[in-house]
Amino acid sequence: MPIHNNHFQKHIVAFFIVAAIAVVSIHARAAKQESSQIREAKVYIIKDGDCLGGIAMSQGVSVQDIIEANGLEDPDKIYSGMELMIPGAKMNSGEDAAPIRKPKPKKVIVEVPKGFTLTRIAKTYGVSVPAIVKANKSLKHADNLRAGMKLLIPGATEEIELVPPPPCFNPAVEFYRIRNDKTTHIHLTFCNGKPNPDGVEKLSHFTSPTNLDEMPFPLHPRLAVLLQKVADKYPGRRLEIVSGQRTQKRKNHESFHTKGQAIDFRVQGIPNRALVNFVRQFDDTGVGYYPNSVFIHMDTRKRNAFWIDYSRPGERAIYARAGLSDEELSQIRDARGEKKSVPKPRKNKHDAIHENIDDLVARIIASTNNDEDAEENRENNPSATAAKESSKDLTKSTHVEDVKANESESQASEMASIQGPGQV
Repeated sequence: MPIHNNHFQKHIVAFFIVAAIAVVSIHARAAKQESSQIREAKVYIIKDGDCLGGIAMSQGVSVQDIIEANGLEDPDKIYSGMELMIPGAKMNSGEDAAPIRKPKPKKVIVEVPKGFTLTRIAKTYGVSVPAIVKANKSLKHADNLRAGMKLLIPGATEEIELVPPPPCFNPAVEFYRIRNDKTTHIHLTFCNGKPNPDGVEKLSHFTSPTNLDEMPFPLHPRLAVLLQKVADKYPGRRLEIVSGQRTQKRKNHESFHTKGQAIDFRVQGIPNRALVNFVRQFDDTGVGYYPNSVFIHMDTRKRNAFWIDYSRPGERAIYARAGLSDEELSQIRDARGEKKSVPKPRKNKHDAIHENIDDLVARIIASTNNDEDAEENRENNPSATAAKESSKDLTKSTHVEDVKANESESQASEMASIQGPGQV
């Protein structure tokens, strides 16, 4: 019996010894694992002047270890305040370990390219405009965005290339130059209504004097905007140019044509008086109407101006109200001692049109009257006052014949009755 008790006691002692060893082993393993986690959870916050090599040396790890632990694509793209995980970092005795936490996502900072809006950048990265504004203290409002600014994109993890969008143009306008029988199509403005610099330059070349090899000077960009409005009013109709820039200047006087601020034109198949009624709605625009001609004058200036001129080529301007009768016009000429013009006989309608066109263009280019003389005379002439106060709706005038919608008939009607323009 004593023998069996001794044997039992030995088994009990052995059991407790094994259990004690197991407990000690578990605690040691846990402590080792906790130590490993603490070492691996070291977080370093980058300060001004830090570089990746210096950080790696101070933490006792390699640069490659830091790059791999933080997923850095470009080691040079680190910034002050950025948090880096330091794998297996050695700690000094008594140093408190940083809490275990995952590194924050990489911050994406982009430089704003020229021509980009905040809305387009936000759509590219799938974030809202207010979120970008809030993340960038220097950007108080979306309208403050400027090319070259650096923006922090909240929530973005990868940089996306910002490719400028193709320019958006309003439909091209068809132009026809009567003088040299040439046609072209020009994008005058962008979709936002602003003038297209390339379009202004192309139009300036097209409207330059045909006897010059090069453009003397460009047209004012606002003329392109006004012509675009005319084209939008009459879609599908070409704009026919009679005169643009002029290089001949009078002594101590400068015309809007010689400053690139005026153009004489008409719209295919549209009565000139209807065209005048439309362009008179523009602000800061000078408009000249010539009942005896086939074009209107339009210029850009500081204040609105409008005149009606019944004169013939080479004679002084005759400013009067809308609807001046032939008898009244004759009385004005008789008072000046001017003779009535006698129309030349013509063989047929077709020849008459072409002869009149050639003669008209030659007389227009050679005319010595100009729009600024018109404005001065209108202010000092009693008949000019009557023209100034005449009705804006020229369709009430019965003096000018209606021009048919058909282009060929319209040209024939106007050419057959033309006496020639005055001030251009």
